[in-house]
Amino acid sequence: NEAGAYEAVQYLIQKGHRRVACIRARLDQAAAQERFRGYLHALSDAGIAVDNRLVVEGNFQVDGGDRAMSQLMEMKSSERPTAVFCLNDEMAIGALKRLREAGLEVPRQLSVVGFDDVDWAAHCLPPLTTVQVPKKELVSSAIKLLFQRMKTPAPLPYKVLLPTALIERSSVGPAPQHS
Repeated sequence: NEAGAYEAVQYLIQKGHRRVACIRARLDQAAAQERFRGYLHALSDAGIAVDNRLVVEGNFQVDGGDRAMSQLMEMKSSERPTAVFCLNDEMAIGALKRLREAGLEVPRQLSVVGFDDVDWAAHCLPPLTTVQVPKKELVSSAIKLLFQRMKTPAPLPYKVLLPTALIERSSVGPAPQHS
């Protein structure tokens, strides 16, 4: 989660984006914490200070991405982000919907990246750049963990690290040049 988020935000920074917003979910979930940490580390490593106005809470649902994007669009144009990293694809799809309804062109005016590579991410308008999670390996690890927990009454906690991959589609472009 953290490494995938880091890679996604780093990708935006490499495209020239310096005002990268984050649509996150409540941080009481481990995945949200890890992905948000990746966002923060990528900004820090690039020497970009976190602007807390660009961190907006969603709810891991399409409507949360829509509402959060509306909140970001209320900012003065000079303060708005040029890119948005969403902690999951559903919120990214909601953000794309809001941008399309506002008449903004993705990626010419604003870039959007999601996380999870859900089935419909490739079919958005434009197709969503996202972080792919290895679903088969995730399911396999979960099943192994379940069996282990059934055998051992008080198992020791452990973490399974699975590689992620950035899937480049059409929702990211170079940072727009403001005059």
